[in-house]
Amino acid sequence: MKQIIFFFLLVFAISATTATAEGKKPDLSGKDEYGREYVDMGFGVLWATCNVGASNPWEYGLYFAWGETKGYDRDVKHNFDWKDYGLCFGTNDSMIKYCTDPSYGIVDNKTVLEGEDDAATANWGPGWRMPTREELELLAACCKWKWKTNYKGSGVNGFEATSKVNGNKLFLPATSYRFQTDKANQYEFKTPDGYLTLWRGYYWSTSLSTKYNTGAFALECGHNQTTGAKLDDMGRMFGISVRAVRAESK
Repeated sequence: MKQIIFFFLLVFAISATTATAEGKKPDLSGKDEYGREYVDMGFGVLWATCNVGASNPWEYGLYFAWGETKGYDRDVKHNFDWKDYGLCFGTNDSMIKYCTDPSYGIVDNKTVLEGEDDAATANWGPGWRMPTREELELLAACCKWKWKTNYKGSGVNGFEATSKVNGNKLFLPATSYRFQTDKANQYEFKTPDGYLTLWRGYYWSTSLSTKYNTGAFALECGHNQTTGAKLDDMGRMFGISVRAVRAESK
């Protein structure tokens, strides 16, 4: 995977040099036909400015189990557990899709979500999809990350990613994740004024874990509480946010 990242970074460095020689690369940020905004971070895809299920960058949006297209609000009761996970028969060793090891269920050797199981595509239309593992790795590596308190007066904290390529910014709220019937309250901390807030954010990729068929890759923001982002394995049945992407075209 390090080789893949190096390859992409090398391509971007060459592209940046070419753009400097021929003129500044155009900023492809804009809106889709429904008014959903996206930002060009300068490395391959256009990023939605808010989560699926949200209408503003600071809103948490909906939480999805990996491979499920119905999402649930943070305060809506739902059991994010194996017995209610749609891609298994109620246990973590009975997968019915996206399985490479017979000890986890029915083997189909699929490791990347198909469009019918993509929460971004299902909820926002065919122009949108969930990011791949590699795209999230690039977002983590090619941005400077900064913790933002009370983002734009919303009362929500989160992480502002500033592109090292073109300087554009993307805000990702600290959404935490949902497990079983709990609302997203993992990684809460108390501010000096006594306010409980979240300090980590998780965002699904389309990629099955390479270690266990029970997991999938997600971007974890704030793994050291204040700055940074990395890829992590998360249980497929967890309720996690989705930040959609679209192709670089108009």
